[in-house]
Amino acid sequence: MPDFIQLNTNFLETNVVNIFLLLALLFYVNTSSFKVRLAERQKEIEESLDKIEEDIVFASNFSEEINEYIKLRYVYLKEWRDFYDSEREALVSKTYQIIKKDLDEVFQNTENLLENLDTNAVANLKKQLLLLISGILLRKFLSLSKEKKAEVVKKILLSLDKDSSIKKP
Repeated sequence: MPDFIQLNTNFLETNVVNIFLLLALLFYVNTSSFKVRLAERQKEIEESLDKIEEDIVFASNFSEEINEYIKLRYVYLKEWRDFYDSEREALVSKTYQIIKKDLDEVFQNTENLLENLDTNAVANLKKQLLLLISGILLRKFLSLSKEKKAEVVKKILLSLDKDSSIKKP
């Protein structure tokens, strides 16, 4: 056997050397393979952060645009509401004036009518109503058959007899 290869019979020393060799090998493999993975992961995280920053800037700009749009719409809405209120007020005022004028005219006409009516006019109106009612009753009576006319006359005479305060001898 060559001189540089010898069999070490001391198990403790062999185990300690083996553990150090194993740890060194694990450390080397770990650092070399993880360095690449960690570098890739770091690059991915940086790209994600850059994209997030771009998204934040975009969202901020969009938010400002939306706020400006909302302010502009608010101004338009306020102008429209003011215009609507003034138009509504004018319409209500105009309608009120028309109604007031018409009611004043009606009240004035009613007052004039009441002032111009005298007792003769009321009496004439009563006469006219009595004539109208008696004409309607007469037309209805004349349109009845002879038998119905006889019954109506008989009922009228009986009711007059009952109501009459004159006693028969």
